Amino acid sequence: MVRGLRSAIVATAVTLLLGSSVSASAASFTVANNSSKKDATEKVYSYAKNELLKKNKDIATDESGKTNNAKLFDKKAYKGVGATGGYQDLLLGLKKQGYKFTAADKKLVTDNLVITKKSTPAQLANAIIGLQALGLNPKAYKTSNEKLNLVSTLYKSKAVLGKSATVNEQAQVLVALKSNKNFKAPKNAKFTVKKLSKNVAKQQVKVANKKNKNYKNNGGWAYDGKAADVDVDTTAMTLNALKMSKNKSKIVKNAINNGQDFLKANVNKDGGFGVAGASNANTNAEVIIALSNSKKTFKNINVKKLNEKQESSTLQNTLSFVKKDGSIKGAYDASLGAGQVLVSLSAYGNGKYASKTVYQFN
Repeated sequence: MVRGLRSAIVATAVTLLLGSSVSASAASFTVANNSSKKDATEKVYSYAKNELLKKNKDIATDESGKTNNAKLFDKKAYKGVGATGGYQDLLLGLKKQGYKFTAADKKLVTDNLVITKKSTPAQLANAIIGLQALGLNPKAYKTSNEKLNLVSTLYKSKAVLGKSATVNEQAQVLVALKSNKNFKAPKNAKFTVKKLSKNVAKQQVKVANKKNKNYKNNGGWAYDGKAADVDVDTTAMTLNALKMSKNKSKIVKNAINNGQDFLKANVNKDGGFGVAGASNANTNAEVIIALSNSKKTFKNINVKKLNEKQESSTLQNTLSFVKKDGSIKGAYDASLGAGQVLVSLSAYGNGKYASKTVYQFN
């Protein structure tokens, strides 16, 4: 009996290493093997570096399905920001894969990026991540007119807890402020990380009645707070932010547990996630990042099922979207697709849990 159990364990370990299907409760479960993960990472990394950053090039598809070539960084094209959406993840993904930004790379970003005291909380938060990825200090960022401390500016923003602030924006702020242990709140800060994380936790959607048509969204978050509008992207992003906040209060702990249950209930049969049902790489990436921040859930990325209907791991499903040239299948924006996937692959790393999250710089 013991010998048979040992043989089963060895067989499962070999299967995980080689990357085929493993038997789990009579149903097969396909996981990503090390070589396929490495190959996909190298492809996306090469694409992000050579086809996007080096050429300052982006490819986006508008609502009509028309594909347009655009730039990553351009003051004229992106007024008030100077960069395409998600630029910070593209830079972060490259850094986490060991890319050394050149002086020309840094100049491209700093010459175009628009940051002022009037920038929105999300713009400030994205810049804090992006600049750190470049190796620049967001606490002493030189604009065209002055030296600006983006961390203090963000802490002093009334808009963070304002009525018009979305949970997505607040999650971005939490991630940015907890990305570096040297970021401290100034004396005249308008909020604390503890207060903000509790505010975010309280926005979790709760549907008590199991017969309610929106019950499947129980435990998730929506950009507008409505049960019918709960989505996986917002939920995963928020979970990542709450874990990074390190708030040990009961309300935050419960929100994290409920959010993880929401992900378990909403994984697709193919192991992926999607806003409107069908799996896509970007939503998968957000989920992988969220799952990577807990030793308990890390194994759900590629080794253990989130629920019994799942037949493939979320990592395996994500790799299926990586095209031969390294671009991401189905991504309406090339830089956003490559950037988020590269960050998620970095979050998974070598398959071993690390207490330091992918959005932390020290």
